[in-house]
Amino acid sequence: MNKKVKFGIFSKVFLYTVLILLFVIGSMFLFFANQIQSTITLTQRQQLSETFALFREQIIGKTTEEIIAFAEVFHRLNASFDLCLINEEGEILFKTDNFVNHIDEFSLEIQNTQQTIFTLSLENGVRLYADASLSESTIYNEILERAVWVFGLIIFVSLIAAFVFARRIAKPIQKVSFDTQIMAKLLPNLTI
Repeated sequence: MNKKVKFGIFSKVFLYTVLILLFVIGSMFLFFANQIQSTITLTQRQQLSETFALFREQIIGKTTEEIIAFAEVFHRLNASFDLCLINEEGEILFKTDNFVNHIDEFSLEIQNTQQTIFTLSLENGVRLYADASLSESTIYNEILERAVWVFGLIIFVSLIAAFVFARRIAKPIQKVSFDTQIMAKLLPNLTI
């Protein structure tokens, strides 16, 4: 009976400690996963803005043909971007091979929501559309994979800490329980 009580106190303290730790660690993981994704998205959008601001600066005062030639060179140097140049009438002046497949030429509504289209007004009424579907998900998955390992290590260390904590809490309670049982056995032997 004594062993059962000792195990019961320890197991309850250990279980409650582990549940609290898992809740806290899980909440932190979800919070950081969301923050990481937001940071990656924001950083990539800033990089896109900077890249295409330079593009815009370099074509100031150029003719439509020079803009098309510059876009071709830009694409060769930055193959991760798929580009499309469209004039005021909606005609496609230049389009890379892998630019989005389903475009309504007038509204340029993208059918695939996985793609992010960056739009920039250029000289002579020409508009640049760049497929900015960079490796957001790939980068996020790599970071998340590493974070899982880190949080796994944190959980492992937390389990060890919970075990030590439960032992330190349960030991004095078990000792008091044991001493109380001994004292209870002594009471009938007392004579007045």
